[in-house]
Amino acid sequence: MQYWGFFERYNPVLSEDDIRAKLNVLFLKNEKGEDWYDVAKRIPLDEIVVVADSTGSISISSREADRLFPQEGHVYSFHYDGDPSTLVGRVIRDGRIVEATVRRAVTRYEARMFLLNNGLLERVEEFVRSDPALRIWYEDAPMWDVTDSQVKEVERFLSAYGQKLEALFAEK
Repeated sequence: MQYWGFFERYNPVLSEDDIRAKLNVLFLKNEKGEDWYDVAKRIPLDEIVVVADSTGSISISSREADRLFPQEGHVYSFHYDGDPSTLVGRVIRDGRIVEATVRRAVTRYEARMFLLNNGLLERVEEFVRSDPALRIWYEDAPMWDVTDSQVKEVERFLSAYGQKLEALFAEK
């Protein structure tokens, strides 16, 4: 298992003729100062790439590093013959992938950071704006309980896009 670092957003200095400046591209770098796009090119093509939070909970997995945007996430790669999606919700402990137990509830902050890190925040916020009661819950509920009807409604919405909230409730 190769560890590539913890990636956070940053704003590089770009020349006016750099196309990325005109496209509002977002940038990430790890604690060594390496840009995500450069690191992604170095990850072997035959390895699975996973993004985990500070507790090791895997929220994203892919065979293609350049399809990921691991903001506020730890990036690992390794050889794996199975379906990458089966790794989501598992936990990295001592360099190994282990099953996670399920938590009953998470804080509003944890839920929104999960959505942000998985590229789902804007989509979910647009969805909850369509229903006043759902919007009030989303804005005011301090906790997201796995049994809440609102959580289930958000999960049903996300399932249309092939997304799940399972990793959000994985034991930390």
